[in-house]
Amino acid sequence: MRKLILPALIIFGVAAIYLMTRDGSKVNRELPRPQKVQENVTQNTLKETHKVKEQPLVLPTLSERFDKTEGMSDAYNIIRSELEKTKPLGVRADRHELIELCERFIARWPKEEALGLGLLSQCHAMNGKADIALGYQSRAAESYEKYVKGTQLELGESEADAAAAGYNCAAQLIYNEAIFYYSRKAYAEALNYFELTRTKYPNSSQTTMAGLLSAECYAGLTQFANAVQILKQVIKENPKVPLLRRAYAQLARLQHKMGEPEEAFRTLDEFSTVSESGAEASCLKGELLFLEGAPSAEKAIEAYSITKSKFPDTDYAKEADRMIGIITEHFIKPKAAVKPPAPPEK
Repeated sequence: MRKLILPALIIFGVAAIYLMTRDGSKVNRELPRPQKVQENVTQNTLKETHKVKEQPLVLPTLSERFDKTEGMSDAYNIIRSELEKTKPLGVRADRHELIELCERFIARWPKEEALGLGLLSQCHAMNGKADIALGYQSRAAESYEKYVKGTQLELGESEADAAAAGYNCAAQLIYNEAIFYYSRKAYAEALNYFELTRTKYPNSSQTTMAGLLSAECYAGLTQFANAVQILKQVIKENPKVPLLRRAYAQLARLQHKMGEPEEAFRTLDEFSTVSESGAEASCLKGELLFLEGAPSAEKAIEAYSITKSKFPDTDYAKEADRMIGIITEHFIKPKAAVKPPAPPEK
């Protein structure tokens, strides 16, 4: 009997160990191991951290940036940089905020009123308010004139010299604004500032040039009659020779373009009497005849030949020689190559 009990116990123990091992393996597969729990916790934490980093940064508004500035230059640059972000003559959604900042700029730094008024002018121009912009620019010029005069007096300049310096600087301020629009071919806007230069500061050094460019603006707008009128006014004012020569040349070209060749050639006759202008007037006559095409080709060659003979040592003589070659190649030779029709047979 004892011999049977011992093997039975051994068999029973082995079976129990097998069953325990099998069940334990099932438990181990079903429950997460401690290492996996730690990995899941770490991944969840990283995800939460990543979510926090993905939140957009809240940038300060334009007004808040302006309020934090301490110096005038920084405040001016904030407004100026916002204006430069937009295209000339464009429209921005935040232009009203910029206008408010300009007004606050003037209130905060009253001595720099001219700068603030200039910025206000640009803001209103971008808003499509050309008349308001022109008014602010005019005020900016007046303020700048006072500022320059006062500065010159503090430096010990005489009253007359200080006033002249302020006057010319104010005219230059308006003229620069006109050039800004003119260079972008915004001729209507440029005209306003050129005319303001001529009417508000008629004795400034920019007045004559403002008149010449006003004529170009009118021509750009195809208002040729107005352009001619302005140029005649400039010639009548008898400015210095370089500008006078430019006025005559512009006027002759415009008159010819308007279909008034006789007027254009009369203008060139007057032009030739201006000091050291004979060569240019002679060469310009050849140019206008050349523009008339084949019918005036021979007259153009004649005009250029006169330029070469009368003014041989000038650049205009070289240009005349070049143009004679072009006219001959394009008009005279093709004409000579055409055979006349044969007479009818009898």
